[in-house]
Amino acid sequence: MIKIAITDDDIDDLCSVYAVTQKFFTDAQVACEIDKFLTPEALINKICENVYFDIYLLDIHMKGIVGCQIAQRLQEKFENPLIIFVTHYREYAVKGYEYNIYRYILKSELTKKLPEALKKCVEKIERQRVHKDYLEVSGINHFELIKFSDIFYITKEKKYVIIVCDAGRREIRTTLKEMSKKLDGELFVFCDKSYIVNLMHIKSVKERMLYLDNGERIPVSVPRLKEVLDRFKTFRQKRNAKNS
Repeated sequence: MIKIAITDDDIDDLCSVYAVTQKFFTDAQVACEIDKFLTPEALINKICENVYFDIYLLDIHMKGIVGCQIAQRLQEKFENPLIIFVTHYREYAVKGYEYNIYRYILKSELTKKLPEALKKCVEKIERQRVHKDYLEVSGINHFELIKFSDIFYITKEKKYVIIVCDAGRREIRTTLKEMSKKLDGELFVFCDKSYIVNLMHIKSVKERMLYLDNGERIPVSVPRLKEVLDRFKTFRQKRNAKNS
């Protein structure tokens, strides 16, 4: 399943981009889930909730927040997001590539250029997914792939990030923010400024405490509580639906 976000504050353009995108994935027989956002703020809210999409189709010239600002937020939040600018304005092309944009497409060339770009995106995503279920941990004399499902939680101690997994503890000199970019956004959630927890391993949530299936308890901050509860419920519902 490939997840796509389309953002455009012009309803006609939004529907046109959606139609071309939907047709491409139908013809290619690739499963997809497309979310449409009529305001840039709606997508920003999803980014803040750590909701990840495989492909972002963004208009550049929008009211309030322009596409370049969204691209910058995505680059800060996620590792190498696939962003395609879809716009009427050719003069924004140079500015767009400053944000490491994957493709830049004029709306006048939408039906020709967008399917070509989506095809390249799908090929890139499929190559990346060979190792997508794993976190790459490396050091001067060390390299390891840790399966996401084996990770219970990640925390920080001074200048180090601590990964607690089935195989024990792993220390990496980095920040939680940088580490979060490498994780599966559907599996992991910040429950506190010092903890990222794997939703797979939460048994229950009681009195702002997460009880994990390895026997440990992790605190949840008040500002994060609603998001953690919502994400946990959504995760359980999707897993139950998949297993039914």
